[in-house]
Amino acid sequence: MLNKVCFIILNYNNYTDTINCIHSLQSTIRRDMYDIIVVDNNSSNDSVSQLRKCLNDVEIIPNKVNRVLRPEIEYNFRQVS
Repeated sequence: MLNKVCFIILNYNNYTDTINCIHSLQSTIRRDMYDIIVVDNNSSNDSVSQLRKCLNDVEIIPNKVNRVLRPEIEYNFRQVS
């Protein structure tokens, strides 16, 4: 039995690339093999609403502050665990 993988993808003001990245994953890997979490790092545009509109089966976590990469990753690993 294979273990499931969780992709944690950071987004900041660039929802188009994030959506394209996720669609690429979804078209390449069997759905039962992974989970995807997108963390929006306090984007100043409408990234969160666009991500939610286009990615129904992906968890979106909007941060209220733009955190540096390392604490962000640690925070999200705690959320997944």
